[in-house]
Amino acid sequence: QEEYGGYALPNEFRAADGTYPIGNWINFMHVHYMDRSAELFLCPRHEPAPDQTFNPYGGSGEYAEVTRASYIMNVIKPNSWEGADLAWPADRCSGWTVEGSTAPLRVSSVTAPSNAIYITDRAPRLDHALGTSLSNNSSARGIYQFAETDQGTPSLLPTGGCRKVSYLHEEGYGALFGDGHAGHMLLADDSQWVARARD
Repeated sequence: QEEYGGYALPNEFRAADGTYPIGNWINFMHVHYMDRSAELFLCPRHEPAPDQTFNPYGGSGEYAEVTRASYIMNVIKPNSWEGADLAWPADRCSGWTVEGSTAPLRVSSVTAPSNAIYITDRAPRLDHALGTSLSNNSSARGIYQFAETDQGTPSLLPTGGCRKVSYLHEEGYGALFGDGHAGHMLLADDSQWVARARD
């Protein structure tokens, strides 16, 4: 956060001209922090195949080297909390974004970093098990609404309003929290998906 002006990483990096030369946080981390080792973005439980991973897309040149990834960011937007039991109004709650995937939170504004889920394992696609083949969708790289959390319903593609959070780790998933610690989760408390709740 110190290197990013006190802000969390955005899910997507948008340049001043409206383009996305970096693309998303996976591409950024790959180039600047991970010694260009794409394998670090693969969960050991996932097979390096299209149905078990997703292409984060976006970016160009060195920012387009990662083609398979297993991790997604919690960027639930305000008013995208249908079904959640929260102590705060839905229009005042968000994941690790202010509004949209390109506007990250200032870390000092996060309500309880040690309790706020930041990044999780992504769910696998189910179409492979059914013997079909469907195109993967880059929207899999972020959790944009509460219905896409561990409370959601798995579907053929973990995108667009169905569960995107994995269930492969002993029927649960790995989660990275805002303070940097990680843990195994079966079912998070609804409030753990809230990074910031404004009064």
